[in-house]
Order: sequence, then C-alpha cells, then structure tokens
Amino acid sequence: MKAVQVYALLQGRTYVIPDDMKQMAKPVLAHRIVPSQRIGVKQGDTASIIDEILQQVTVPTEREKDLV
Repeated sequence: MKAVQVYALLQGRTYVIPDDMKQMAKPVLAHRIVPSQRIGVKQGDTASIIDEILQQVTVPTEREKDLV
C-alpha cells in the first residue's frame, strides 16, 4: 500500500485511485508470485498472471456501495 501511496504522490495527488493500484500491481507483486509448472505456466510469466487477475477485478463505484 505504501508503494501505491508514493506513486499517487509522485503523480501530484494526496489520494490513491484504482488506476494507481493497477499501475503498481506488477512491480509490487511480481516477485511474490511463483508459477506452478503443473498448471502450464512458465517461470517468469508472472506479468501475464497479474494482467489476467487485474482484468477480472472490477473497480468499486459509489452506486455499488449504496446497493450493499
């Protein structure tokens, strides 16, 4: 979370937006993901794994918040 906050600050903001999280996901998470050969993922292919996860995550909106 700190890395994302710093990124937002470098972008001239004192707050974090969802795009900041997506922008920092690869640099922050890439070294933490260890692909398994059992599922057919090659070593070093963590960027595509993170991209696939990010495509599946929806950004929460105020409307969704009100519905919960």
